[in-house]
Amino acid sequence: MISQHTALHLTPCSDRLLTSHQIRDRLTERLIWIMPAYESTNLLSVHTKLREKRAWRAPHPPLLFAQAVYKLVLAGGGEAEFETLLRLFDTLALNEEKKSTLMGLGAAPTPELRTRALEFAISGKVKLQDFFYVSLSMHRASAAGKAQTWEFFKQNMSRYTAMTDKATSSILDAIIIGAISGFATEAKAAEVRDFFGANPLPRNERTITQQIEAIDASAKYLQRVQASTAKEWLESYLQK
Repeated sequence: MISQHTALHLTPCSDRLLTSHQIRDRLTERLIWIMPAYESTNLLSVHTKLREKRAWRAPHPPLLFAQAVYKLVLAGGGEAEFETLLRLFDTLALNEEKKSTLMGLGAAPTPELRTRALEFAISGKVKLQDFFYVSLSMHRASAAGKAQTWEFFKQNMSRYTAMTDKATSSILDAIIIGAISGFATEAKAAEVRDFFGANPLPRNERTITQQIEAIDASAKYLQRVQASTAKEWLESYLQK
């Protein structure tokens, strides 16, 4: 039985308790979304079993599964899977379905495919309010994705600013977050600070400052962890 405390925790903006079925669905959704980060093959197994039992008639996974399935398939695939996602983006009807394919493209496994994904996002084929999903997803997918989105942003900042010049600042904010968030070294904080010092973006200054502060804080935390016995303990634990 799910407690009232759990129900309220999952609905912080509502005074209405969720039913156990609603809570189950929300928890399931959150678990599915994090599975690609751990390269879990369980989701692909679930997807296959549901398809075999005809749990849905469409040839594509339901929206709940779609984003995670796309990420797992592309991360373990290559150009053929990449092209399939591009075709899905063109043919799927609902915008939410298209967004799932954009997030899936962020899992591109090679530098060449990651570049193609980032180029596709700014090709004009993607809605302005959606094009940042590719870089956000890629930046969070892996260390290689994090490095490449930052390099791509530096090389193409003028294209990004031209695209978002007449849009709200939040659009470019999302791209900036998808380029610099999550770094955790003093060197990277200095690199980001120097870049935006030489290439200022007044409308996005607050977001840039917040992200640099977050990198500084993460760097200090990482230094404390590395200076303690926590790192040795974790390494020995993982080797068991």
